[in-house]
Amino acid sequence: MAFEPEIARQQCAAIFEDDEARTKFIETWKQSAEERADSWMDSRDGSQSRHRFLLLWIAEIVEYLVATGKVARSSNGPKALDPRWPIYGPYFEPPTYLHQMLREVTPQIGPEITYLKRCYAVHWIFLEALRRCPKCHGKRLERSGWNPSGPREVHGLFREEMAIGIQLRCLDCAEKYGKKNKRSSGDLDKRYCWTTTSADFWDQFEHWELPKGLPHFFSRSAVSSELFDFIVEMRLKSTSAGLAENIKQLHLLEYHKQHHQYLQAFHARTQQMTIVKQTKPLVPYSKPFSKKVGQQKGGYDNRSISDDLITMILLKFCNETRIKESEEHMRTLSAVTISVDTTFRCAYKATLVDKNKARVRSHLGGFVSILNQKSQPISWRLCHSQSQVETQEMLSGLSTRLHCLELPPPEIMTADNCCQVRNTALKVFPDISVVQDVWHFLMRYLVCVKDGTKNPYRGEVANNIVHAILKVKAANGVPAIYRSQPEQEERLVKVFNKWEEHGGVWTAAAAKVHETQLAHVEKGCLSRPRDDVASDGSRIEGSHKGWNSIMRAFASGLEVMNALGHDHVLRHNVRLDMQDEALDKSMFMYHTHGSHHVRLVDACAKLWNTLIEGQKRGGALPANIRALPELHPADSKETFGLVKMSTETAMQYSLAKVKQEPGDDTLDLSSQDMLDADRILKEIGVDPALLKVPPPSTPAETSVLAIAPAASPPLTAPSNALDRPSVPTSSSGVNSKGKGVKRSLVNDPADDDVIELSAAEWGLPKDWFPASRAATSTSRVAGPL
Repeated sequence: MAFEPEIARQQCAAIFEDDEARTKFIETWKQSAEERADSWMDSRDGSQSRHRFLLLWIAEIVEYLVATGKVARSSNGPKALDPRWPIYGPYFEPPTYLHQMLREVTPQIGPEITYLKRCYAVHWIFLEALRRCPKCHGKRLERSGWNPSGPREVHGLFREEMAIGIQLRCLDCAEKYGKKNKRSSGDLDKRYCWTTTSADFWDQFEHWELPKGLPHFFSRSAVSSELFDFIVEMRLKSTSAGLAENIKQLHLLEYHKQHHQYLQAFHARTQQMTIVKQTKPLVPYSKPFSKKVGQQKGGYDNRSISDDLITMILLKFCNETRIKESEEHMRTLSAVTISVDTTFRCAYKATLVDKNKARVRSHLGGFVSILNQKSQPISWRLCHSQSQVETQEMLSGLSTRLHCLELPPPEIMTADNCCQVRNTALKVFPDISVVQDVWHFLMRYLVCVKDGTKNPYRGEVANNIVHAILKVKAANGVPAIYRSQPEQEERLVKVFNKWEEHGGVWTAAAAKVHETQLAHVEKGCLSRPRDDVASDGSRIEGSHKGWNSIMRAFASGLEVMNALGHDHVLRHNVRLDMQDEALDKSMFMYHTHGSHHVRLVDACAKLWNTLIEGQKRGGALPANIRALPELHPADSKETFGLVKMSTETAMQYSLAKVKQEPGDDTLDLSSQDMLDADRILKEIGVDPALLKVPPPSTPAETSVLAIAPAASPPLTAPSNALDRPSVPTSSSGVNSKGKGVKRSLVNDPADDDVIELSAAEWGLPKDWFPASRAATSTSRVAGPL
């Protein structure tokens, strides 16, 4: 409801029966508002709005609250207001041209009414929190007037706002710290006077504990509750600068709407056929903002939020609430199988700035995360190095958590470097099976395919290799079914030999890679002790998309990246919890309904249960009144994200050689970019130089140009090509005219369609096909391939 000062005065004066008392009340109100507005004008500095029309309107609000406080308070305590007394607040909305046209027959239209900003009154009438001391919680408070400099500026989502507060003095704290025990300036522990629009007064409250609608106050600025919630919700997928620009555009949109509203109202007024004409002239509308803060002469004075303030709000929110609730929720999660992996490029965004203002990477070990069978991160850390000590610390924390939750340890651990981490895992979980994931296993073969993704057989090779390991791929929530170890070994050997005999597929590095990977199969690293739960680490590669979406294509400070990491993990885990078919009303996450503000939900559940306990003393409760489940994190003392380096890690960090990767900030998870051949081969001890060495010639390779399928089948397409005979090939790659031959329908040689292509049409060098007979050119064609 809009606050119209003239109407509010008349409504409040109606409770007085005497005409003289009513007139005196109105005149006193008007005079006090004028004097207060003048006082504010003199005491406000250059960073605050000084438009008198705005200050006078807020001074009218103050006079209303003063009068309401006197009426609502008596010597015998609080009393009910007279039914005729109007109730406004705590948000006071400015009137519009509609109010002006309905209140006056011949209104004088001016732009000033659109310069008014809505104002929040932080007053004890509306807020129970202002009736006790924020430090000692005592109720002996003395209200000593209003903020002497007037209302505070508040950044809003669509437009700037204002907030006016009172001054409070705790008598108990004054007796303890005042006069005799004079406090030093800036000693907040001994403070006993506050302004209700100061950051210190609300410092002990989490964001969800604040009264609904109350702005969030900081040392130098304030933001509305809507803007705060918008920043919290949108900052994870954006940047501070990008979000500040979005908000600025919303402000400019509102500015132009207000301008248009003024012009429409003025035009409508000039069209009225009345005796009293529009005397106020049409004037230029105020600019939306000025480069010089607080120097707006027109009155609109609309400065939007800065990117630095958005970053500060994010860090305050995360440090006070999000990091704690993310860790608490993570300490309630368990696992039957776990997957461990590291992503580096996202971690390289997190930097520090040295004394020379250069960005320095402090955590070269990357983001190490542990996922359970539901793909939920149950532990993660920014690691200083790639030593096994930090991995062991994470696994030890998980072991302590499961012990506190009275749950069994995980049965399977999946990692791309299974044999390297096996001893580390067995130190923590003696009975765990450490296995390798199919994705990394497959990629190590595919980097040895000649010509990479351009090879027409690459997709079929991939399907053959996967089919050698798996009976059935995972689909629609059903986990993959693995073959036994002897069957895997037998089929993998057949697949490799098949394509080696076929020719035109493997590079010189393939034999070494096959030997290394076959050793993993022989050890049982690709088999699984159980198939009823997801145990393949390929899912963790998909989780890297989420990590990389944080500050995508932008560098970030270490503290911001840590805060965003906690935010990302909590949102991701809550979303997966809500997709769990086993979720029911007995579980805490069911009652969040998908909200990631789990501490707020937990506070509601605890308060509800407390009220129920009080109701039980009065008798039996209705059947539909039941206690709600609360959040019970394990007391495992685990910390996640940015953690303090232990002594053991520091020793390893000083000795270990840290893996380096390209420092680009974006990470495209397409197969082409993830297939870094040099990196993959180095991980398994194969010389990447072998990729450039021509493989030994085989008879089948002389006909590789004769087989050129139109396109390679996709990697995910099902294939039973393991036992399929190789496609018949031609004995010649060129004809007698020196032109290349491409055959189709080769299953029936009699029906082959022979297509002659020139050297230019093949896209090859001019001297690639000699002009001699095909029989003499075959070996030359097959050799370079």
